[in-house]
Amino acid sequence: MSGEAARSRRLILRAGENGEDVLEDFCTDLGWPRRSEHVEDRENWNPRQIVWGAGPGLLLHFQQDLLSDVQYVFVQGQDPKAVEAVTALCEEKLPVWTPDSLLGAVDEARDADDRAYALHQLGVGAPREFDQSVFSRITEAMRSTDVDLQETAIWAVTFEPWPEYTHPLRNVLDAAPDGPLSATVRNLLAEMAKERNA
Repeated sequence: MSGEAARSRRLILRAGENGEDVLEDFCTDLGWPRRSEHVEDRENWNPRQIVWGAGPGLLLHFQQDLLSDVQYVFVQGQDPKAVEAVTALCEEKLPVWTPDSLLGAVDEARDADDRAYALHQLGVGAPREFDQSVFSRITEAMRSTDVDLQETAIWAVTFEPWPEYTHPLRNVLDAAPDGPLSATVRNLLAEMAKERNA
């Protein structure tokens, strides 16, 4: 696919669903052919991925996150309106988390482990454009005294690294310049700066 492609947000499949089977049935019903498949390779940090053709110049991607095993799909193509239409179809027909349900999972988490998992899901399923509700929950976790929760929040940023995260990430670094997360934060800030200057 040549040129700058449009991409949807990642739609997270609900836990308990066998993502591959669900997607295979969905695409078969629509006559969308499987275009490629890649096995998971944790050593080289490559996730499990399957791609289907979803129409002229459109691709539907299935991936499984290596950190959390969260399964998700996203749509990619040259025509933003076509990407939007296929994304809406996926939201309607597939068992996916809505943006509100992702936010609710963070707010209703019963313990630190649940909250960390919900934050990671929120990062994976964050919209492409800045969203204050997502931002506030992830940056709140960045300020946590729980290092594991802080680390999860920082990883959550990597999926949609909005420029608005720059200041909160610098605050994490300023508070603990030699802390356990400092190298991760520095690398993330460097990647974000490179992206802005590209």
